[in-house]
Amino acid sequence: MSRTRITPSEAGITPRSVTRRDASEYETIASQLSDTTAQIVDVSDQIDEKQDQIDEKQGQIEEKQEILGERMSSSYKAGPSSTLDLLLSSATFDELTNNIYYLDKITEADSEMIAEVRELKTQLEEERAELEQQKADLEELQAQPPVGV
Repeated sequence: MSRTRITPSEAGITPRSVTRRDASEYETIASQLSDTTAQIVDVSDQIDEKQDQIDEKQGQIEEKQEILGERMSSSYKAGPSSTLDLLLSSATFDELTNNIYYLDKITEADSEMIAEVRELKTQLEEERAELEQQKADLEELQAQPPVGV
């Protein structure tokens, strides 16, 4: 079945047949369409920005996990005896206290990095949830039927 195009004049619409009310409705619809389009652009920009933040956080997590992995691997390879050997090999009481201090600092730094990774993962999950909500909002805006239809 072929479609035929009907011109406005064939449909009986002439510039004189358009009333002021029709023009006003057209302006209202055009304004609402413009507003909706602007909202869609805003939400799309927010989605892009949120995705960039998520990518950045994911990179930070991967970097810190790699550092922790290397640290844990070297600690495992050295074994628990290396810590004990370090402490027992101290020649003086000052050297012993320094070694204990440095071992404590290493453990503290590892604990802080683990806490940072956990916090980054929590933030990442929150940002992903926000992104999903923004995508749902965008789909809702795009699915809105034109006003006056």
